[in-house]
Amino acid sequence: MQLGGIAGRRAAAALLSGLVAGLVACGQGGQGESEGGPGLATSQRPALTEADMRQQSAALLAKLGAGADAATRVQYEGAFDATGAEPDWTLVLLPDYVAFTRPGLEEVTAIPSPRDFRAKGMFVEAGPLSIAVVAGACTYAEGGETFPFSATVLFDGIPYEGCARAGAAVAGANARGWAVDLPQLVPAIDACLARVQARPGRVTIAYVNEENQAAVRLLEADGGRAECTASLDGAQIVSVEPLADRDTFRGERDPLFTRAPANAPAGACYASEEIKGSSGATLGWLSRKTC
Repeated sequence: MQLGGIAGRRAAAALLSGLVAGLVACGQGGQGESEGGPGLATSQRPALTEADMRQQSAALLAKLGAGADAATRVQYEGAFDATGAEPDWTLVLLPDYVAFTRPGLEEVTAIPSPRDFRAKGMFVEAGPLSIAVVAGACTYAEGGETFPFSATVLFDGIPYEGCARAGAAVAGANARGWAVDLPQLVPAIDACLARVQARPGRVTIAYVNEENQAAVRLLEADGGRAECTASLDGAQIVSVEPLADRDTFRGERDPLFTRAPANAPAGACYASEEIKGSSGATLGWLSRKTC
């Protein structure tokens, strides 16, 4: 699920674009002002002091609002891949490692600070980098692909903006199938599971649809199935529709997700993996049939 090499332009997220506009107004750079990349040409850009860069970083953090509740925190756990254009750049953000890459320039690597979870996003400092990740649709012009997060990286006083999604570097991601994006889907999954009649309900597959909503397919304890559509933050249920037996997706139930505190499916034919969030709390279990 590496995003490096994707071309195109990010769709401006209102929260982050407001910050960039403010920086440009203050003469501190922005995208599209020079052919070589964001901001003024190096010879024209005023030198920024450490105090200036700290002020920019503090402004980026302030835009993310107050502290996050537990449901919001879950969206920002795990690994993220981010990418942007003009100039092209990529970011790998892991709980214990960050790499920021631009073609032809030396890669910037650092150990990140503990994540600062806020109501409107997540903030991390890693060496010379200040990073904000915000949930919300972010679309590249080429192919029209939509990602569930936008990202801003401040480096040397320049804001690099782009799109992000849960990264393939999440531990065990190759074995998790559709559930690689599970952390960002948990708020919507919780809202949908609350509608289940025959409990425990389990999730056979979940993903972000074209409307930047979560589509969650549910399996009830009595065998009934339904598809629930909800906002990514779980605040709104858009629809809950029953599913016919033949209405299945490739990859559905591979794996099957059980949300804690319910127990994983019992039986010798199930192999289950416990999934924990960055705080160490158990999110649930991913289960596959082995016979």
